[in-house]
This record gives sequence, C-alpha cells and structure tokens, in this order.
Amino acid sequence: MFSRDQHRFDRLSLDIKEQRILRDGEPIPGWSKRRFRLLKALMDAGGDPVSYDQLIERVWGDSDVTLHTIIQTANDLKRALEEFSDCVQNIPGVGYSFRKPLSRNTNTPNPEGLDLETLTRHAVGLDESRLRTEASLRRALEHFRYVTEQCPQFVEALLAKADCLIVLGHTGYQTFSPVQILEEAYGAARAALKLALNDKALAAALATLGKIELIFEWDLAGAEAKYRRALSLDSECVAAFHGLAHVFLFSGRWPESLQAIDEARRLSPNSPMIHGTAGWLRYFMGHFDDAIRHGEKTVGFHNRFPPGQVMLGVSYQAVGEHLKAVRSFEAAYALEPSPVALSCLGHVLAVTGRISKAKSCLNRLDGMRRSRFVSSWCNALIHTGLGDAEKAISSLREAADERCDWLLHLGMEPRWDSLKGLSAFSALVERVRRTKRVEQR
Repeated sequence: MFSRDQHRFDRLSLDIKEQRILRDGEPIPGWSKRRFRLLKALMDAGGDPVSYDQLIERVWGDSDVTLHTIIQTANDLKRALEEFSDCVQNIPGVGYSFRKPLSRNTNTPNPEGLDLETLTRHAVGLDESRLRTEASLRRALEHFRYVTEQCPQFVEALLAKADCLIVLGHTGYQTFSPVQILEEAYGAARAALKLALNDKALAAALATLGKIELIFEWDLAGAEAKYRRALSLDSECVAAFHGLAHVFLFSGRWPESLQAIDEARRLSPNSPMIHGTAGWLRYFMGHFDDAIRHGEKTVGFHNRFPPGQVMLGVSYQAVGEHLKAVRSFEAAYALEPSPVALSCLGHVLAVTGRISKAKSCLNRLDGMRRSRFVSSWCNALIHTGLGDAEKAISSLREAADERCDWLLHLGMEPRWDSLKGLSAFSALVERVRRTKRVEQR
C-alpha cells in the first residue's frame, strides 16, 4: 500500500467526504462522483491491478455495467487528470491500476550549487521526460519551468524545457499548438546556446535549435547544418543523429536515414521514441513488414508508450491487417486518449466501411477541442478515409497554417494515396517543400 496519505499524489488529492478530486485544494474541471469513485478504487488498491469485475462492484455496484462503460469512464477520468492522466494505467484483458507520479525525494548530489527543491525538481523532471508520454512530459515541463525560473543559467534545464515544449507541440502529441510553444522553446534553446561552456552543451543546444527549425519551420537545410555542427562538437550527440534521420528521410536519402537512426539507437538503446522512429522511417519508405517488426519490438520493450502502438497500427493497416490496426489504435487510446490515436482509429474504421463509427471519431475530436489543441491534420485523415476529398484538403490547408510537422511526409504517407492525383494536394506538398521562414526571431 502507499505510504502516508494514500489519497494524495503530487498536487492532487481526494476529498473523501464530498467525493471530489482536488488540485491544490480546489475541484478539478471534469471531476464527477463516478470518476472520483473510480480513482479512489484504484488508489485504494495501492498500485495492484483492479479487475473489471471488481471495478463494477466498487464503482457502480451494478452487474449490468458494460466493459465499454468502464473504459469510457476511465478515459474521461484520464482527461480530467490532465498531466497526471498516465497515473491511471490500463491493463488489457484485466482492468486498471494506479501508478503514483515519480517522487520528488532524491539523494542526488548538488553539482550546480542549487537549493534542494530546485535540484530535486530537475532530477524528477528528467525522469519524467524519459517516459515520453504526454502526461509525463507535461509534468516534466512544469518542473523545468520552475527550475529555469530559479536558475536561468542552468543550461541542462533550459534544454530539457525546450525539449518538452517541442515534443508537446509535435503532431504526435499536439498538447499545444506550435504557436503556443515556439517563442518559449526558441528562447530556452538560444539562452542555452549563449550559456554553454563546453562542446557537449553547445552541441546539445545546436541540436535543439535544429529540431525546432525542422519541426516547426520545415527548414531541412538549416536543421541539417545545425545537426552536423553539433556532431562536429560531440560525435555522440544522440539528438543530432535522431534529427538527421528525419532530414535524410524527407530529402530522399533513405540509406543515410537508416544509418543515422541506428546510430541514435546504439547511443540511446532504451529510448522509446528513438526505437519507435526506426519503425516510422521504414513505414514511410514502404518497408511495411520491417516496420511491423520494429513496431512489435517497440511495444514489447515499451508497453506503456502510446506512440509505439500508433506506429504499429499504421504499419498493420498498410499491409491490410485492419483488425490488428484497430486493436493497436485502441490500445494507444486506452493508454493515453490522444487526438492522433483517435484520428488513426477513425481513418481505419472509415476505409473498412464502418462509417458511423468513423464519424463518431470526428465528433469526439471536436469534443476534445474544448479542452486542448487538436490539429486539423486529424480531421483531414478521417475525411480522407470517408472519401470526402474536399473537406480533407480544406483541413490539410488549416494544418499547414498551424505549422503541423506531419505535413513534412505528406507526399510519402500511404494514407493520403486517394488524394495524390489532385492538383490541390500537389500544391500542398509543394507548399511544404518550399516553405522557409525568413523573418528573424
């Protein structure tokens, strides 16, 4: 069982008397008594799995409750918990469990001369960011913002903050729109570049700036130059190899792309994102069987990494394994209810003739927009599956205005094949290829 107050974690707690979920003592948006009872049942189990049957008994007290109702309530709870959503863990075929956020207690030595609270939050932020889920990255960002406020010269924290912002603004996560995070991410990376005192730190700052230019500016040449300079300073800069793998993919240098991602994996073999990227690259190259093998390994090694399930799902779909694709997208959504997982599910449902369910996914995306950023790319994907080219093109244009980075592989993504003979689609591909921001930041 959890020590101390088992009904409190980080900034959240349960008000047992009023059956409310509180953040800093105030009810969180989206709480309900049903969601409260579900969260309490999981927390009372002290981290042990709680079966579906046990949840029906403890939360509903009604034997007629369906599995769909349990999953929907759990997903609603996860959305309400926001950056703590991954504390509610789905165990497929069993039920759910509760995992507390990482503790802020640490015995790490104090090399930067920071106060203990600042040092602790930095250490916890690093641990959280390595998990690479939306919720863990949001928690990490909160820690790094605190650390950089306390110590604006802390280069590692500046770069960690920039990294969280970049990933959370990336279409695979889309917690924030690029517009929301770009200025803060640039500011942190450029501050780190000025403050870097050694080649390793300088290389990390350059790689971070390269990532911003690649993802949000669509500037392949500028990003490649920064990645190469980073590697000239630090031949083991993982972020530079990871970034170059994408640059080489988008510029048609596929053997170099695979070499770069293999080097990144060699240097960081436990990274779920880098492991998943190796599968994505093969998917975009049309090597679908290889992509599936990488995807299955990714979810085997990192079974709590939702983007790995999405990558596996698109690879299954590419070879016509639609049922497996649906299961992968549903698994991703159960781990973390994200717009990308939902739109991928909606697309495969549409292309396999389940039109009403696909349209339901569109409606659910609209519902998500009330509380978070959802890229128009997601709508475009489902509209394409439904055969509505006009709405798909319109949504893709909106996605381009949003600076959606997944438009970089617009011309090589199999799921857009039905649009590839249209002049409007070709114009979008050309727009992305030619775009390069010229204003100074």
